[in-house]
Amino acid sequence: MRKMILLLLLAAVTLFLVSCGDRVGNDTPAAAPETVQEVSATPVPSETATPTPTPIPSPTEKPRYDDPKLQALSECSPYELYSQSMLIASEEQKEKLQAIGDNKYFGCWAEAYTREIKIIMGLIPEDTPYLTVEALKQMIPEIEARGWMNEFYDNVWLVRDYINEFGYVPDMDGGSGIASIRYSVDAEHTGYIELNSVGGISYHNIADDTTVDLCIPPYLTK
Repeated sequence: MRKMILLLLLAAVTLFLVSCGDRVGNDTPAAAPETVQEVSATPVPSETATPTPTPIPSPTEKPRYDDPKLQALSECSPYELYSQSMLIASEEQKEKLQAIGDNKYFGCWAEAYTREIKIIMGLIPEDTPYLTVEALKQMIPEIEARGWMNEFYDNVWLVRDYINEFGYVPDMDGGSGIASIRYSVDAEHTGYIELNSVGGISYHNIADDTTVDLCIPPYLTK
């Protein structure tokens, strides 16, 4: 009888402990829900796009010619170009040179039209680029840095030669007492950039007869 009572007590204790264990497990607080970070709907401003700058022109190598006569012609002074061309020109080339005539689009003598003479003689191709105002503006800082504008009357030819290093050729290289070197900005001759030994560098629009100074000697601004 005593043994049976002990077994009943043991069973009761076991049931009590099991019941307590379940209660403890159920009372354990649930884990806090994971906090999800909200993503702002406001778009992040992108960096302001910068315009692509116009490429700075680079000097070009002077062409070399297989014909020694053409090579010598390419090295002669612009003021001797016409007369030296007539000495070696073919009959067809002579007719074209003579047809340039005086008082063309710049109202100057035929000998001054350097670009056309060089095209006729085969020294440069017909599609040789024209000097634009934008290209010239990129050269001005270097022209000023070399001090050429300080004594422009004496240095105008140095500026011309510097511009020509980039593959440009003056349409007109002349003047009487005062140098006037002119670069057409296009094949239609709607305007031209002038190197004037007295006035400096300027752009002339032929259509509306206006002039814009691009770079003038400092002594003219005082």
